[in-house]
Amino acid sequence: MKINKFTIKNYRSIKKIKDFQLLDNRITCFVGPNGSGKSNILKAIAAVKSDNFLTENDFYAKDKPEPIYINVDFHFSQEDQTFLEEKGINFTDIGIGGVRVELIKEPNQVPSRHFIPLGFNDKSDKSKQKIYEILEDIINLLNNLDVPVEQKQLKLDIDTKLKEFSSIGKEELIQKLPELKTLIEAIRPYDQQYCKEVNDKISEIEQLASFSIEKIISEIFQTLTIELLDIETYKIEHQAPIAELKSREPHPFLFDLLTLSNKTADDFEKALGAQEKRIEDAASKQLSDSINKVWETHVSSYEIDKQKGTNLFFGVKTPQNQFIGLQDLSDGEKWFLRFYTRLAITQRENKNIIWLFDEPGHDLHATSQINLKEFFEEIAKTSQIIYATHQPMLVPWHRLERLFVVENDKDKGTTLHKRFWKDEVVISPLREALSSFIGEELLTGKEHVIVEGISDYFYLQGPQSQAKFHSKSQTFFHSCKTKNIRTYLLPS
Repeated sequence: MKINKFTIKNYRSIKKIKDFQLLDNRITCFVGPNGSGKSNILKAIAAVKSDNFLTENDFYAKDKPEPIYINVDFHFSQEDQTFLEEKGINFTDIGIGGVRVELIKEPNQVPSRHFIPLGFNDKSDKSKQKIYEILEDIINLLNNLDVPVEQKQLKLDIDTKLKEFSSIGKEELIQKLPELKTLIEAIRPYDQQYCKEVNDKISEIEQLASFSIEKIISEIFQTLTIELLDIETYKIEHQAPIAELKSREPHPFLFDLLTLSNKTADDFEKALGAQEKRIEDAASKQLSDSINKVWETHVSSYEIDKQKGTNLFFGVKTPQNQFIGLQDLSDGEKWFLRFYTRLAITQRENKNIIWLFDEPGHDLHATSQINLKEFFEEIAKTSQIIYATHQPMLVPWHRLERLFVVENDKDKGTTLHKRFWKDEVVISPLREALSSFIGEELLTGKEHVIVEGISDYFYLQGPQSQAKFHSKSQTFFHSCKTKNIRTYLLPS
């Protein structure tokens, strides 16, 4: 499932953001100054799944609060196909179908959630077609039923009822089935076998009629994880008793690191002598290779060491060949280590997940931030990412359809603009990113063209270009990729 559109009303600094549509269902970036409300947008999306993001202090107007209202449209992705078809829903018939989740939180009330199907049709509901096939079977059985002349009217009544059932919906059908059962029981003295066969088919109809798309989409929503990475509950540690690493609860971060090393606590507990050293070396190498493959700008040697036979110590060997614990790493190193470990484990678990990142890589060096942005591309192959930043190196200048500006208006509250430009303060990260881009890549790139005028721009784009240019806007940068060549229109 992937987020396509959302509405947020009366939540924290957000008075109203209505029907905001994401243009890229893989990666979306919200950019704006501190205090603009970027984090509140992420928390509102997370609240659709978890009550942890809903309190009595979260209403927009504290003195006279109106209900918090959040709805999010999720579209099904290929990962949902197996689950849907197991539940009797034809995935190919629902197209861009999905579910709208509506959340309402009244003051001093428990929040409520409602599930509304999107894009479903009669074809996608296999149960309805099957019910009509069973009704046809019952009619055929009725045609072959032999009853006394005085009971011919009873047979006609059953036939009329069956034809009536063939033209009503499932909800009405399940309410009227008892009427059919009563008529069938009247046949029992004349043909018990017929009654048994029909009652079996009625039971099958009841089971199919209880099929509810609302129930199914509610169930599939429960398989979705929306995770706002929380550094408080996922704390960096550097050592723990081996016995406590046999389950995840006492030390979730270290347990996950051990999992990434392809070892378990039992492996270390049982190892003795030379075998102990081999296991330590194998685990350390696997962990280092896993992390360094992603964080190419900061290659480190991670070590897992069994100390005093009872504890596992997790650390890094510095360029000076010193061994330091993970808790002594820099803030940027700890952030990335926590971030990567959580993502890697989630991908191993093959979860249906949407990641929400608030100021990711804030403490990382600029080159590592670029590295992180590239890593997002890999993650987004299987999971949707929505993140908020004001770091220039994390702004997707080359994919402007992913970028939206957030600002906090005195009267309107947090506003989310359906474009990437607004004013000098808000777009400054984008300007900085663009400046770096021009200075470091644009002039040396083989697939980039800079033009001075709008005529040149559209000429190079060709007749099939989908590019749009708004002359009255404050656009300072515009790009469109056609035939593997990027054309950029910059101001004179």
